[in-house]
Order: sequence, then C-alpha cells, then structure tokens
Amino acid sequence: MKYIVVHAGARDWYRLAISLYENDRLAYLVTDDIIFRKEYRNLFPRKLIKISWIALFFKLLEKVISSKMGFNIYKDYWLGRKAGKLSNRKKLPIFSCCRYAMTAFGISKIHPKILFQYHPQSGCVKEILQNEIDKNPVAKKTILEETEFRYTDKQLDNSILEVRLSDFAVGASTFTLKTLIKQGMPENCVHLAPYGVNIKDFKPKESFREIDKMRFLFVGSFSQRKGISYLLQAFKELENAGENISLTMAGRGIMDYDLVKSYNLKCLETHINLPIEKLVKLMQESDVFVFPSICEGFGLVLIQAMATGLPVITTYSTSGPDFIEEGEDGFLIEAQNVDAIKNKVKYFIENPNEVKRMGLNAAVKSKEFTWERFSCEIIKSVDEAEKLFIGQ
Repeated sequence: MKYIVVHAGARDWYRLAISLYENDRLAYLVTDDIIFRKEYRNLFPRKLIKISWIALFFKLLEKVISSKMGFNIYKDYWLGRKAGKLSNRKKLPIFSCCRYAMTAFGISKIHPKILFQYHPQSGCVKEILQNEIDKNPVAKKTILEETEFRYTDKQLDNSILEVRLSDFAVGASTFTLKTLIKQGMPENCVHLAPYGVNIKDFKPKESFREIDKMRFLFVGSFSQRKGISYLLQAFKELENAGENISLTMAGRGIMDYDLVKSYNLKCLETHINLPIEKLVKLMQESDVFVFPSICEGFGLVLIQAMATGLPVITTYSTSGPDFIEEGEDGFLIEAQNVDAIKNKVKYFIENPNEVKRMGLNAAVKSKEFTWERFSCEIIKSVDEAEKLFIGQ
C-alpha cells in the first residue's frame, strides 16, 4: 500500500517521504516547502509532489510579515485539508507529520491513519514545563519562550485531537511515544523509529588523555527545558565541596545568561554559536558529556557526543533510554534531580579509567544510528499499521 505524506518542510521530515519512496510506498508528498529546498527538489518525480498554494501563501506572509502573527495555523490547516481531500479522491491512506494530521485525518476516510510525531506531544510538553515553572520559578524566563507557550488553547486542543484521530503513531524516542500514549494512543499502536544522525564530522578522539581535572561538557540552549539550573546547582555544590572539575557549556538558541551567571561558578567556561569544527574539537577535548534535559524528543547532540568518544549522563526524558546501556556507555538519571547529577559526576571523578572504557563503547554505539535504520523502521511501522487497520 502506498501513502500520502504531508508536511511543511524541515530537513529531517523529508526522511519520512524518502523512506517510503525508496521502498515504493510513497504515493504523494503534500507540502508547501519543497520549492525552497534545492537539495530535495530532485529526489522525487514531479508527479508525486502536490503543492498547497494557499498554504504557501501563508508561509510567505509568515516570512515577510512576522512568524509571531500566527499564520502557521492557517498554513497547517490548508496542508492537512489538501492531503485529506486527496486521500478520499485517490482512496489512499495518509502518513502525516504532527500539526497537519488533525485536519487531514478529520477529512480522510481511509485507514490506516499514521501519525509521525517528531517531538513529544505538545500538550504533555506544556504540562511538564508548567510544572517546572511552579517548581522552579527562578528559571521560568526561557520556559516561557518555548513554542508550547506560544500555542493558543485551540492549537493545544488540536494537538491532542490529532492523536485521537490517528490509528497508529511513529516517534523518534520512547519518551515521545509515552506522551502519545498519555493522550490516548493505545500502547500496541506505536512504533519507535530513531532518527539517523550524521556523525561523519564527529570523529572519535585519537587518544584518551591522562585526567588531572575531569572535564564535563554540556551542549544545547541555555534554557530550563534542558535542565540547566539543576546542572549548574550540581556543579556549584561539587565545586564548594572542593572537587577538581570543570564544566563547559556550549550553547545556541534560547539563552538565559542571567541564570547561568547567577551561580558564579569558577569551574565554568561558556561558548556561544560555535562552528561545527570547533564544537567537535571541544567534544574531543572533554571527558564526559552531561545533558540533563527535562523534555527532549530525541537529542541529536547525544549521539554526536558519543561519536567523539564521550560517555553520556542524561535523563529518562530524552532518547537516552533507547540506546544507553547503563554503566557501559553512559548513565540515565531522573530529570530535575541535582543529587542524581552529582552522583554520576562523582562516579567519573572517582573512576577516571571508566572514561576511556565507556567512551570507546559510546563511539561504537553511535554508528548504529543511520538513516537506513530509520527507513527500515518506517517500513516496519506501515506494515504493522496495515495488519491492525486494513478493512476499517
């Protein structure tokens, strides 16, 4: 069976259509984006591309006037509408990226209706982050900048409705799938398809240094969604206890400089918007990667750090549980837990030889995350969905 894919672009989203096309399972790609992306324009025969011109109009308004005007609501609607009507006319099922599925699945009468959830479900994310504001109000500045706090109540309601209109869902992490299950998706109707990660630039370190001062590294936005207050508090307490450590934070995107500065960490070094070659060098010069995110759909940086030979400390609220083997290539901890961060940091301080053993294991593990694997899981997902829902 062939599928209609609907999405508005973004680099990794094309991998869904590519996976189906390469396995002769793509009927059409409904989009407003491909005319802007030369690298993808020639991947598909022109006859398979269906442009929503009304969605494109709202996309241009968003670019010219302001992305804060809410034009994306209309863009998402018209993309979903075009896919839904095409589905009924051609008697073809839809494999929709989230945001467009509510309209597409509401119109389409063809099953299975498969949802591709590329980040944790928005209603769940807002609940998690609102609880974080209540728990830790000093760090609310960057939380309020997150996308979920720009959504209207109607958009959040629609994000839940699209889950309930879906027959089956695919996500890049178990954490993401759990947020869908919380919103009503049956546990037997979800499938894990981890992203492929381009690690060709993230070369393993040539050798492991003799450790005098343990170097820990964080990469990501300086935002509370990434759990930075817990990270900074943990290192503040370790520093006060006399531990010989350093923490480097390399950031881009949403930034709360005031929160970072408020901890007055002597062991801290920060970098902003590093080019990739300098970021790779920084990873290769570090000993352990720490990423205490509160809510993460996948976290490509985890795999990239592992590819350079860094063992990882991360939370269960990331993709970490899908690939980290406890004590072999990293550690998993509960989010929002200063003591948990401290305990794992101290483990590496007290067991410096483990850095090399676990780092080598991490580099090997990172090679498993390819787009070929993603493609294979996408095809498995449609096969599973068809077994459950053909005939409805």
